[in-house]
Amino acid sequence: MQVHNILFQRYYNSDSKPMISDKFTSSHWKDFLDKIKVESTVIDGKEDYDLTGYGFGENREGNLFNKILTAATEVLTLASLHTPGLA
Repeated sequence: MQVHNILFQRYYNSDSKPMISDKFTSSHWKDFLDKIKVESTVIDGKEDYDLTGYGFGENREGNLFNKILTAATEVLTLASLHTPGLA
């Protein structure tokens, strides 16, 4: 957890807002700032961080519908990469 504390202190203000530098912060990251929230919290008596927002990967529930949807998306993506004019 020490690494998390160092990263949080280095990149977030005391009010849990990301620190932004016009010189070093990319426009891509600036676009995501409104969609991400990181808060220091206590979980089961231990200091931890609550992460909410967009861009944390695919955290969909593993039900049958989502598995079929994911498989279909992957097949169509691969097909478009190998079929000229399909993309």
